[in-house]
Amino acid sequence: MLCRTIYSKPKYILLYEPFNYLNTNEASHFYHEALQKFLTNTVCLCVTDKFEFASLSDIILVFKDGML
Repeated sequence: MLCRTIYSKPKYILLYEPFNYLNTNEASHFYHEALQKFLTNTVCLCVTDKFEFASLSDIILVFKDGML
């Protein structure tokens, strides 16, 4: 399902925990090869608890106890 979404080149995409079942190397590969390469003109909202990718983000929103 995710591959179809990426190849359809959407304007917006919401990814909820896309790195959950990937190890660090796989997650990095997915981020660089799929998200950065194929979704260049796409607004990508990625919900994750992986802080490794926070430095690569344009905007970071932090929620704590249901508050922004």
